[in-house]
Amino acid sequence: MERDEGSVAPWRLFDGSIALTISMLLAVLLRVWEGAAHWPVVGALHRITQWEDGVLIVATLLLFPTALTLYGGFRMFFAAKAAAERQAKERAERHREEGAVRGRKQERDRIRKVLGERREPITMEELSRILDGEGNQG
Repeated sequence: MERDEGSVAPWRLFDGSIALTISMLLAVLLRVWEGAAHWPVVGALHRITQWEDGVLIVATLLLFPTALTLYGGFRMFFAAKAAAERQAKERAERHREEGAVRGRKQERDRIRKVLGERREPITMEELSRILDGEGNQG
């Protein structure tokens, strides 16, 4: 992934705000989700959200794991994107090389055919015309 140093700071601000928003959303959802009380860790977070400032406390606790998850997700997404682009480029290069090999083979076959039709020795001028694709005009 290419990095433009001028765009790193705004992206980090955006990335951070998304992590903060998601951690706050998770904290609010934990507060209203009554079924969370029966889960080991999630239940403890649910009980904390019932305190006076519990939603803010849980949102703060969830901020680092949320940011880490988002960071890993974005890294994985961009790594997959780079791998797909690299594979497409390699596939196009292979296709181009195969086309060039096929083209050279066809050109050799054409030259062999034209030279095979001739029964007498060929001059350099005639050979030049044949190679230029002008055929047998002698």
